[in-house]
Amino acid sequence: MITIQKNIIKEYIDRNMSVAFLIPIYPKHYEFMYQFIRKVNNKIDIILIFSHDKDYLEFEMKDSIKSVVLENIDLENIYYMLIVNSKKMLGLNYVKNVIKYDYYIVCDAEIDIIESNFTVENIQKKIESIFTEKKIYVGNTTSLDPVMEYSATLFSEDDLNRIKKKTNNFESNNWWSDIPVIKKEHIQDYLDKIGFPTCLERLNYLMWDTTMYCYYLLIYQGFENINYTSIINRLSSLESYYTENESDLIELKKMKYGFSWVTPKLYKKHKEFLEGEGTFLLYHLDRE
Repeated sequence: MITIQKNIIKEYIDRNMSVAFLIPIYPKHYEFMYQFIRKVNNKIDIILIFSHDKDYLEFEMKDSIKSVVLENIDLENIYYMLIVNSKKMLGLNYVKNVIKYDYYIVCDAEIDIIESNFTVENIQKKIESIFTEKKIYVGNTTSLDPVMEYSATLFSEDDLNRIKKKTNNFESNNWWSDIPVIKKEHIQDYLDKIGFPTCLERLNYLMWDTTMYCYYLLIYQGFENINYTSIINRLSSLESYYTENESDLIELKKMKYGFSWVTPKLYKKHKEFLEGEGTFLLYHLDRE
């Protein structure tokens, strides 16, 4: 069982920002986070989830973050995705009661900002629009079919059947099609619906956290799937999406896609368009 050993949380800083980052991290990604923290320059709170004290003590910029430190994660014998998903769930369970934000961007550490758009006003607007528009962007599944199905198995049988119906028999891939954000007021109900904390013992590498939360939004919060495959000729999710054609981005815009985050490759190709759409975050820096 994975348990919280120590929580190191500073006082909440009121900077008129109701959004915070919640990021599981380990030493190999510290350099990404150091660069990110320097660029953010205290504009938004960053909560890092460390596996244990040793990792926390090695982190050199403790004064610039909030943190949750865990214990009893057997790094040698747990598949990487299970560590990440477990840390995210444990982190959510903690911040639901302690930190007074409305939304958490729950992502990886290999990220960077687009400085001109990294403002309180723009970030708030982008995040809030996700929960007012209530759209989940999906593509027809390819080789990831097992992930889409397995990610529903922590829910009750009735919920699983509802998810199956809304995803056309799990043939819709939503993984990281949009920036992964969780609304604070959903956290307790979401964790209850997936059977937290006992679900930690049932996790396997085919259960993906963002997909699970999207399923919760579909069946409990009135969200709907928006399929773009036939419009932009894109199978699977929008994770790592790249296109040479601005016309594809225009089609996504017509579907009210928010463009909150993109990969560096897409940003370099369509910088003017994306900056105009308010894109504020780059991800998958480790894959460039």
